[in-house]
Amino acid sequence: MLSLNAQALPTLSDSLPDDAHYQAIGLVPGRFVASSSDRYKGTFILDGEHFIDAAILPRCRQVIDYPVDPDQHYNWLCYPRTDIEGNLVKLMLLNAYPENPSHEFINYFKIRGKVIKQESGIIIVEIFPQNREFGFQIRLDGYMPGKIRRQIWEFKCYRESRKLLIDDAKLIFKPKREKKKKSKPASTLPETKPTEQSAENMLGASVQASTENAPDTQM
Repeated sequence: MLSLNAQALPTLSDSLPDDAHYQAIGLVPGRFVASSSDRYKGTFILDGEHFIDAAILPRCRQVIDYPVDPDQHYNWLCYPRTDIEGNLVKLMLLNAYPENPSHEFINYFKIRGKVIKQESGIIIVEIFPQNREFGFQIRLDGYMPGKIRRQIWEFKCYRESRKLLIDDAKLIFKPKREKKKKSKPASTLPETKPTEQSAENMLGASVQASTENAPDTQM
């Protein structure tokens, strides 16, 4: 059977430090069914009909003492992963708590990261786990006013089926726009108009040159 953490159900704000810019965590009810070859990996069953890949993270494996009873429901603190369609496709499980359907954070997720794409009804957030060079992307469904690309936002989302829908959001960080350096105009020489004296001199020199070069027609 599963050895449950004796602590009360957490709030999503307690799950990670507030000064962390990047977060993706949620609390979902369901059943974890371990695979026959590895009791720390298996399938998570949502709503009795959605089957999602799941794994218990190495640092959290002490919550399991024996193989999990597949008939038992628990509330699981987890890290979510979505595909390009926005469907939950994998859960990294952190801890399990006794089922409590009335808890206010059940089926809610806290997503904090950099918005890299915003289009009609779709927000894609990039998450960089602590001490990791590469991140991953979470797709959220919902509308946000204005342009929020390249900004760090915190989204409160609720799960509907396998989708994460935006319920509320707040701005965490907005980078300053880089001022465009004004290019200096190309230097041009001032125009000079020939004076009457210089024009006459030029004309005289031209006539003299044509005279000197003319062929001798005398017989």
